[in-house]
Amino acid sequence: NQPEAAPLQQGVGPQAASKEEFSAFVAIQNEPDAANKITLADTFVAKYPNSDFVAFAHTFRVGAYAATNRAKESIAAAEQAVAATVKLGEKLIARADADARLTDKEKENARKKDKNVVFLDKNSPDFQAFMGQSELRIVALYQTIIQMYQQLNDAAKMIEYGEKVLGFKP
Repeated sequence: NQPEAAPLQQGVGPQAASKEEFSAFVAIQNEPDAANKITLADTFVAKYPNSDFVAFAHTFRVGAYAATNRAKESIAAAEQAVAATVKLGEKLIARADADARLTDKEKENARKKDKNVVFLDKNSPDFQAFMGQSELRIVALYQTIIQMYQQLNDAAKMIEYGEKVLGFKP
């Protein structure tokens, strides 16, 4: 007799505000050429500065700049990706906190207005997994920054970011 699996919590993670926004993000994701990927990502960030996908767009810029041997630009993009990843995490935590304060009646009313409404729960396995993945992305971005400073032969900055990653508190 198998235990019943807990239902997956949908909606944990980035959500596009429109089909146009999602399509623009997918175009970045699917672009094989590094120079074009940078242009698409820059355009996306300019057009959708508050998008949940901004952190990922910056992350694509990190790789594309690295692929074109532009270490300084890759570092700047990685720093922007870290900041945007933290911002998305804070947004999701605030939403989960707000959802936790809702009464059953308020949730029921919200479901009547939108049958697809999702309430976030910080204790759900999906929420915990997404936040854990976000933390791993931040550490990976710091590692990339260290590698880029290594390419630039800047030991002081390598040490500075090494200390940042060692002191990183999720």
